[in-house]
Amino acid sequence: MPKKYLQIVPSSDPAGPSLSAEIAQAFEQIRERAHQLYKEREACAAPGDAAGDWLRAERELFTVPAVE
Repeated sequence: MPKKYLQIVPSSDPAGPSLSAEIAQAFEQIRERAHQLYKEREACAAPGDAAGDWLRAERELFTVPAVE
């Protein structure tokens, strides 16, 4: 799955989505991926928990650029 970058668009930019809409979309993507990871883990009786699935989903879907 390709990693995505969050882009914050000023609310004064009518062409860009609202920040709350972008956050809601990101949350939904993470939720769906975490659920998918849970199902995969459950199918093979692998150890783990919901928090671990959530954090893994975040790492897989989003990256944070390095700060100098």
